[in-house]
Amino acid sequence: MDQLSSEQVLTLALGGLRERAIEYQEKHGQSQMVHGSELPANMHRKRHIFEAMGIQFGEPVPGDPMFLQATLPPGWTKQATDHPMWSHLLDDQGRCRASIFYKAAFYDRSASMRPLRRYSAKANYGDKDYREWAQGRVLDGEKIIWQSRRVAITEENDRGVRDRETGEYTVLPIRDALEQEAIAWLNRHAPAWQDPLAYWDKPALEVLGPPRATIAIPEAP
Repeated sequence: MDQLSSEQVLTLALGGLRERAIEYQEKHGQSQMVHGSELPANMHRKRHIFEAMGIQFGEPVPGDPMFLQATLPPGWTKQATDHPMWSHLLDDQGRCRASIFYKAAFYDRSASMRPLRRYSAKANYGDKDYREWAQGRVLDGEKIIWQSRRVAITEENDRGVRDRETGEYTVLPIRDALEQEAIAWLNRHAPAWQDPLAYWDKPALEVLGPPRATIAIPEAP
């Protein structure tokens, strides 16, 4: 894969673009990777999963063993994100099957990719009001398909309760507790959800009515 040399980056810097030189190199690298036929060689020991998806890997790219030649299944594509170091591997239905990291900066160049699960469970980090309210969610890709009650965060429930001797939680912080509710929901309805190969060929899970309250804390309005 072609790379901007350190000399080219220095030329940009000396031309008055010092603060943008590295960013330009990273965006250039992302564009090359997305439009090329290469994938990172570092798959975090998950190459067998990518091969089970139908990806065929060839030889290392000449002069750049950080990448392998790769043939994607029909209809699969790579797509850049708004962040120059991150891209997505999309299947023939446009679903994100893997995250690809590529830092093209000459001083710290690296690349890797990880397979993604269809379903995931998490708390509401990232919400504008996440410091005020806690909630657990189940997602199909980026779509929320189940969520717990919203619970107002207080100093007490945000801290949880630890055993004085062991240091282990006897009462989880509220956000962690609601995330565990989401995990429990997934374990009931999609037991193999942690397998990156599971459920992609199955109909989407249906939202099974309103969530059940399992924590005795007043609901948010």
